[in-house]
Amino acid sequence: MPNLTVRYPDALLPSVEAVLKAEEMTLEDFKGSVGGGKLLASARLDLPELPFRSQGASGASRWSLKLSAESVELGERLRDLLPPEARAVYDECRPRGKISVDLTVMDSTSFPPERSEITGTARLEGVDLVYRKFPYPVENLRGEVALRKGWLTFQRPMEGENGLIRITIAGKGAELSPDGEMELIVKL
Repeated sequence: MPNLTVRYPDALLPSVEAVLKAEEMTLEDFKGSVGGGKLLASARLDLPELPFRSQGASGASRWSLKLSAESVELGERLRDLLPPEARAVYDECRPRGKISVDLTVMDSTSFPPERSEITGTARLEGVDLVYRKFPYPVENLRGEVALRKGWLTFQRPMEGENGLIRITIAGKGAELSPDGEMELIVKL
Protein backbone atom coordinates (compact mmCIF):
# COMPACT_ATOMS: atom_id res chain seq x y z
CA MET A 1 0.00 0.00 0.00
CA PRO A 2 1.80 3.17 -1.18
CA ASN A 3 1.87 6.11 1.20
CA LEU A 4 2.67 9.65 0.13
CA THR A 5 3.17 12.76 2.23
CA VAL A 6 3.38 16.14 0.54
CA ARG A 7 4.39 19.32 2.35
CA TYR A 8 4.16 22.89 1.10
CA PRO A 9 5.53 25.11 3.92
CA ASP A 10 3.99 28.43 2.91
CA ALA A 11 0.96 27.25 0.98
CA LEU A 12 -2.74 27.27 1.74
CA LEU A 13 -2.47 23.58 2.66
CA PRO A 14 0.92 22.91 4.25
CA SER A 15 0.55 19.13 4.64
CA VAL A 16 -1.50 16.23 3.35
CA GLU A 17 -1.14 12.47 3.51
CA ALA A 18 -2.49 10.43 0.59
CA VAL A 19 -2.99 6.66 0.56
CA LEU A 20 -3.68 4.91 -2.75
CA LYS A 21 -5.07 1.37 -2.76
CA ALA A 22 -6.31 -0.78 -5.64
CA GLU A 23 -9.82 0.70 -5.68
CA GLU A 24 -9.64 3.67 -3.32
CA MET A 25 -7.68 6.81 -2.63
CA THR A 26 -7.91 8.56 0.73
CA LEU A 27 -6.59 11.89 1.91
CA GLU A 28 -6.08 12.18 5.64
CA ASP A 29 -4.68 14.85 7.92
CA PHE A 30 -5.34 17.52 5.31
CA LYS A 31 -4.29 20.58 7.32
CA GLY A 32 -3.80 24.18 6.45
CA SER A 33 -5.14 27.67 6.84
CA VAL A 34 -7.39 30.04 4.98
CA GLY A 35 -8.36 33.57 5.94
CA GLY A 36 -6.33 33.34 9.16
CA GLY A 37 -8.31 30.29 10.32
CA LYS A 38 -7.50 26.62 10.69
CA LEU A 39 -8.55 24.16 7.96
CA LEU A 40 -8.90 20.38 8.46
CA ALA A 41 -10.17 17.88 5.89
CA SER A 42 -10.33 14.24 4.93
CA ALA A 43 -11.52 12.72 1.67
CA ARG A 44 -12.11 9.38 -0.01
CA LEU A 45 -12.38 8.51 -3.70
CA ASP A 46 -13.65 5.05 -4.70
CA LEU A 47 -12.36 3.97 -8.11
CA PRO A 48 -14.20 0.79 -9.15
CA GLU A 49 -13.57 1.34 -12.87
CA LEU A 50 -10.03 2.15 -13.84
CA PRO A 51 -8.93 1.87 -17.48
CA PHE A 52 -5.84 -0.19 -16.61
CA ARG A 53 -7.66 -2.71 -14.36
CA SER A 54 -8.76 -6.13 -15.53
CA GLN A 55 -12.23 -6.56 -16.99
CA GLY A 56 -15.13 -7.11 -14.66
CA ALA A 57 -14.95 -3.82 -12.73
CA SER A 58 -18.33 -2.20 -12.36
CA GLY A 59 -19.98 0.70 -10.60
CA ALA A 60 -19.55 4.45 -10.68
CA SER A 61 -16.75 6.29 -8.95
CA ARG A 62 -17.84 7.89 -5.68
CA TRP A 63 -16.21 10.46 -3.48
CA SER A 64 -16.71 11.83 0.03
CA LEU A 65 -15.32 14.86 1.82
CA LYS A 66 -15.33 16.13 5.40
CA LEU A 67 -14.13 19.69 5.88
CA SER A 68 -13.81 21.83 9.01
CA ALA A 69 -12.70 25.44 9.08
CA GLU A 70 -12.29 27.30 12.38
CA SER A 71 -12.47 31.08 12.79
CA VAL A 72 -11.95 31.90 9.10
CA GLU A 73 -11.93 35.59 8.19
CA LEU A 74 -14.61 36.35 5.61
CA GLY A 75 -13.32 38.30 2.62
CA GLU A 76 -12.74 38.28 -1.14
CA ARG A 77 -10.24 35.41 -1.08
CA LEU A 78 -12.77 33.12 0.61
CA ARG A 79 -15.59 34.41 -1.62
CA ASP A 80 -13.64 33.44 -4.72
CA LEU A 81 -13.40 29.82 -3.47
CA LEU A 82 -17.20 29.44 -3.25
CA PRO A 83 -19.34 27.78 -5.93
CA PRO A 84 -21.46 30.23 -7.96
CA GLU A 85 -24.69 29.61 -5.99
CA ALA A 86 -23.03 30.28 -2.63
CA ARG A 87 -21.13 33.25 -4.09
CA ALA A 88 -24.45 34.83 -5.13
CA VAL A 89 -25.76 34.60 -1.53
CA TYR A 90 -22.42 35.98 -0.25
CA ASP A 91 -22.68 38.94 -2.64
CA GLU A 92 -26.25 39.68 -1.49
CA CYS A 93 -25.08 40.06 2.15
CA ARG A 94 -21.48 41.33 1.88
CA PRO A 95 -20.38 39.69 5.19
CA ARG A 96 -17.24 40.58 7.16
CA GLY A 97 -15.96 38.92 10.31
CA LYS A 98 -15.16 35.35 11.34
CA ILE A 99 -16.98 32.10 10.70
CA SER A 100 -16.45 28.42 11.51
CA VAL A 101 -17.78 25.78 9.11
CA ASP A 102 -18.28 22.00 9.04
CA LEU A 103 -19.20 20.54 5.63
CA THR A 104 -19.79 16.96 4.53
CA VAL A 105 -20.31 15.40 1.10
CA MET A 106 -21.05 11.67 1.25
CA ASP A 107 -20.78 9.23 -1.67
CA SER A 108 -21.28 11.72 -4.49
CA THR A 109 -21.02 10.51 -8.08
CA SER A 110 -20.73 14.00 -9.58
CA PHE A 111 -18.34 16.92 -9.32
CA PRO A 112 -19.25 19.43 -8.20
CA PRO A 113 -21.70 17.54 -5.99
CA GLU A 114 -25.45 18.05 -6.19
CA ARG A 115 -26.73 20.60 -3.66
CA SER A 116 -28.75 17.84 -1.98
CA GLU A 117 -25.51 15.91 -1.26
CA ILE A 118 -23.93 18.68 0.83
CA THR A 119 -24.69 19.07 4.52
CA GLY A 120 -23.07 21.31 7.08
CA THR A 121 -23.22 24.03 9.67
CA ALA A 122 -21.76 27.51 9.85
CA ARG A 123 -21.20 29.37 13.11
CA LEU A 124 -21.05 33.13 12.82
CA GLU A 125 -18.59 34.59 15.31
CA GLY A 126 -19.39 38.31 15.31
CA VAL A 127 -20.13 38.86 11.61
CA ASP A 128 -21.10 42.25 10.14
CA LEU A 129 -23.34 42.25 7.07
CA VAL A 130 -25.68 44.36 4.98
CA TYR A 131 -28.33 42.48 2.98
CA ARG A 132 -28.70 44.29 -0.35
CA LYS A 133 -32.52 44.34 -0.20
CA PHE A 134 -32.58 45.45 3.48
CA PRO A 135 -29.81 48.07 3.60
CA TYR A 136 -29.43 48.37 7.37
CA PRO A 137 -26.15 47.06 8.78
CA VAL A 138 -26.27 44.15 11.20
CA GLU A 139 -23.17 44.04 13.38
CA ASN A 140 -21.70 41.40 15.66
CA LEU A 141 -24.10 38.74 14.32
CA ARG A 142 -23.76 35.46 16.20
CA GLY A 143 -25.51 32.17 15.70
CA GLU A 144 -25.59 29.06 13.57
CA VAL A 145 -27.05 28.17 10.19
CA ALA A 146 -27.40 24.68 8.74
CA LEU A 147 -26.96 23.65 5.11
CA ARG A 148 -29.41 20.95 4.05
CA LYS A 149 -30.66 20.07 0.56
CA GLY A 150 -29.51 23.36 -0.96
CA TRP A 151 -30.96 25.55 1.81
CA LEU A 152 -29.34 27.62 4.56
CA THR A 153 -31.68 27.30 7.56
CA PHE A 154 -31.70 28.59 11.11
CA GLN A 155 -31.65 26.20 14.08
CA ARG A 156 -32.34 29.15 16.42
CA PRO A 157 -32.64 32.87 15.76
CA MET A 158 -29.33 34.60 15.18
CA GLU A 159 -28.62 37.74 17.18
CA GLY A 160 -26.83 40.93 16.25
CA GLU A 161 -27.11 44.68 16.67
CA ASN A 162 -27.21 48.01 14.92
CA GLY A 163 -25.85 50.52 17.42
CA LEU A 164 -28.05 50.16 20.52
CA ILE A 165 -30.77 48.24 18.66
CA ARG A 166 -30.83 44.43 19.17
CA ILE A 167 -31.65 42.45 16.04
CA THR A 168 -32.75 38.81 15.68
CA ILE A 169 -32.87 36.98 12.37
CA ALA A 170 -34.91 33.80 11.90
CA GLY A 171 -37.22 32.27 9.31
CA LYS A 172 -37.09 29.51 6.74
CA GLY A 173 -33.70 30.67 5.43
CA ALA A 174 -32.23 31.00 1.94
CA GLU A 175 -32.14 28.65 -1.03
CA LEU A 176 -28.65 28.53 -2.54
CA SER A 177 -29.46 29.09 -6.19
CA PRO A 178 -29.30 32.20 -8.40
CA ASP A 179 -33.09 32.72 -8.29
CA GLY A 180 -33.54 30.96 -4.96
CA GLU A 181 -36.27 31.66 -2.47
CA MET A 182 -35.44 33.57 0.71
CA GLU A 183 -37.59 33.90 3.81
CA LEU A 184 -36.11 35.89 6.70
CA ILE A 185 -37.84 37.33 9.74
CA VAL A 186 -35.92 40.30 11.11
CA LYS A 187 -36.98 41.66 14.51
CA LEU A 188 -35.68 44.93 15.90
